[in-house]
Amino acid sequence: MGKKLFITGAIILILFGSIFLSTVFGSFLISRVSPVRVAQSQALMPIAYDAIPKSENMNSDAEEITNQLDTLQEEVIGIRHLMPDETIYRNMLSQPELRERITDVWLADYTDEDIRRDTLVYALLGVIEPDFDLKGFIVDLYSEQIAGFYDGETKEMVVIQGGLFGGLERMTYAHEFTHLLQDQNYNFDEGLNLNDELYLDDMDAYVAIQALVEGDAVMTEYLWYQMYATADDQMDVQQFAQQMYTPVYDTAPWFIKNELLYPYQFGLEFIHTIYVEQGWDGVEAVYANPPASTEQIMHPERYLVDPPVTVSLSTLADTLPDDWEKIAGSSFGEGQLYLTLMNMQGGDTADTVTIWEATKGWGGDQYQLYVQADTDEVIFVLKTQWDTEDDAVEFMETFSVSAKQRWANVSDGDQITALDPNFGNVQMHRDVDSTYWIFAPNDASLNMILNGLLLIRD
Repeated sequence: MGKKLFITGAIILILFGSIFLSTVFGSFLISRVSPVRVAQSQALMPIAYDAIPKSENMNSDAEEITNQLDTLQEEVIGIRHLMPDETIYRNMLSQPELRERITDVWLADYTDEDIRRDTLVYALLGVIEPDFDLKGFIVDLYSEQIAGFYDGETKEMVVIQGGLFGGLERMTYAHEFTHLLQDQNYNFDEGLNLNDELYLDDMDAYVAIQALVEGDAVMTEYLWYQMYATADDQMDVQQFAQQMYTPVYDTAPWFIKNELLYPYQFGLEFIHTIYVEQGWDGVEAVYANPPASTEQIMHPERYLVDPPVTVSLSTLADTLPDDWEKIAGSSFGEGQLYLTLMNMQGGDTADTVTIWEATKGWGGDQYQLYVQADTDEVIFVLKTQWDTEDDAVEFMETFSVSAKQRWANVSDGDQITALDPNFGNVQMHRDVDSTYWIFAPNDASLNMILNGLLLIRD
């Protein structure tokens, strides 16, 4: 839910242990079709060496690996069929310098209000406690996880110092250099709208586009690994997977860990589907018409043929008194619903198949979050439109099972109720093919919301 947990271009170390290595050693990618065979059948683009813009190192300490980086860039350009059109800037940061950039640059605009909003939403979903230090956690997590990144603000490639430039670092650079190529060819901010405005207006679309660019980069680094990784590179990566030490990530809430991985994991599956059927030409076409929802990412067959419906909660603002301030309102998305139900059922022990089917009928949604200034009480409403009434019924049944694992004394049916120790009344209503998930601090505010949404009829 927190945008700052998705810093575009920051490759995380656990990606290799959790996703990448599974693709290298027997995953669905190899079992279905080897991407390298597809790439070879298309014939790799000849590299016009003289046409590649000059690389400039922004830190002289990086000079000793300059030749390796230049070669890596040429290899990725040849695999990905994209050319850079601007000077490529490179920098090298120490771990303390990385932490400084995270706190002083990346999180500089992460205001107290942003932290309050994200903490409240995570707490409502049962991910963290309301007093959780979210910003401190983010700094610690990224300081631990980042092995290298492309900075979309400064337009530089950054290598993190910390030892030899081995297989892990080379693979990371292949991934991050793909982000540079994406940005120079498609423009993250203006072309793909991967910016604050889209996040605040349509968070689900933001995550879907993020999954597109991350899935593309994972696919590209996978191809690089198959085609160019040396025996030493492969040994480095395998040893890293066996010895990986990530205490901050390991103790993170299940939801946050999987939200962090979501764009890489589901984005890879989406891009792989497009790539196997249509090659890089098909991927190029996706950038011209990006996915509009995480539903399209999770179900590639729905891309282009099943756009999300527009859902409105405008009457809620008219219903609440003036002392209730709206601090958030956006789309939620099938991806977030899926992770939420998984988390409510215990994460890794959840009934994955049933939850997947229960959220599959998602059609569109909208949530709003209000806070009362004097009391800090919270009202949250998520309205979801389902494809059919049967889909809404199926979701309610699975939500009921999930709710009983999170709260005591749950009553169910077309109206599911519970009491939350931090936020008061919890209700999930079904109205034909729509559902409403509501948190309200007391009976009076709950009835006011239900009347405003016409869920109580005279």
